[in-house]
Amino acid sequence: MEMDPEMIEISPADKMTLFKAASQSAMLVSFEVAVLDASTRYPLQSVIKVVNTCGDTLLHAAVRSVKTGSKDIMEWLAQGHPQLIVEKNDAGDTALHLAAKTGNTETIRVLLQGYAHLAPQDSTPTLIGRVKNGWGNTALHEAMSLYGCDAKYGDAVEKLVSADPETAYIQNRKGESPLYLAVEADFKEKMLNHLLGNPSTTRLPEGQSPVHAAIKYKRYGHMFQILSNRPKLIGLTDENGRRALHCAAETDYLEAINYISENFPSEISERDNEGMYPLHVACESGNVKAYQALRSAWLDPTEFLDNNYQNILHVAAKNGRDSVVRCILKDPNLGPKLLNMEDKDGNTPLHLAAMNGHSLVVGTLVLNRNCNSQILNVEGLTPFGIAKIRAGVDEGSEEQNSVCIKGEDKKSSDQKNSDLLRF
Repeated sequence: MEMDPEMIEISPADKMTLFKAASQSAMLVSFEVAVLDASTRYPLQSVIKVVNTCGDTLLHAAVRSVKTGSKDIMEWLAQGHPQLIVEKNDAGDTALHLAAKTGNTETIRVLLQGYAHLAPQDSTPTLIGRVKNGWGNTALHEAMSLYGCDAKYGDAVEKLVSADPETAYIQNRKGESPLYLAVEADFKEKMLNHLLGNPSTTRLPEGQSPVHAAIKYKRYGHMFQILSNRPKLIGLTDENGRRALHCAAETDYLEAINYISENFPSEISERDNEGMYPLHVACESGNVKAYQALRSAWLDPTEFLDNNYQNILHVAAKNGRDSVVRCILKDPNLGPKLLNMEDKDGNTPLHLAAMNGHSLVVGTLVLNRNCNSQILNVEGLTPFGIAKIRAGVDEGSEEQNSVCIKGEDKKSSDQKNSDLLRF
């Protein structure tokens, strides 16, 4: 039985000679001599597939040293032994990753060309440009990092994108796609167009949404460019199920709110994982301008309830957003309808404000003449009772406290409101 040549170990001395020739020799003939010499003692395949202590192949070594004269050696290996192109070192890098890290467009071209001639049985399950290293980065991720530091490396990015446009949408371990990184780093319009690729592609970016990034960093031009070229990307969500309009509401980004509301009107009624609409998010974040912009786009927000049946006033009160609470209460078509509504647990906005210790909001609510502070939640507690529990009031017997907390004592409504304000 013939021994598998890959199982034959090459001596450390011969390994050193081969890698020195691949990385330090300026002449291809010197490298060829080293390979031929080693092949007199080992099968040629063992020589070609030799790896060093870092898992680098001879092709890795040659790519690392292209700038110092190993270009011909790199080409000889890539064209004559293209199976090396798919091999990873201990860091998970292929030779293409290393080429991308140096921004050498010619090396990238040679490697892609060699990969195109690779026999099917030696190929990777995915295209070489989609192979990830230990950090989850593709070669394009690595080239993008370099381009972010120096625009002269733009050709390397364009070369990789042209070879496989969909690599722009693949995420790394941080959930970042190259398209996301481009927006985050504020790349120029031309580069963003390259990354967006063919508008007809059906692939959506993985991980963090580039649209969210454009909104987060308030880069209107990038947002407009992305959504104009790829309108389907409006449907991307973050880990909380929030879409672009949720993000704009959270960041109080009026330009984005107006653009999305006008061009994608159905986004106003999209919900996140907690059932919250963009209007809920604006109230949760205390963004008055965002609230006003979204409020004007919807005739009757009273029907906007999240998974806990909480309306926008519930959410604003729960989060202590007094400015938004005041805006809602000033709206004669909205405030009276929402003020005493109960959520899934029977809590009114006043219950939630008291529960979370938002005294300013409590004051705003109880001073409204339409506020009913005597409503009991499913636990039989009034807002006053909740405030007492939160304050740790324990005077009197347990029975007396229970009666008082449940709103069954004989105090007048005005007196209880006064007591509630003190808590």
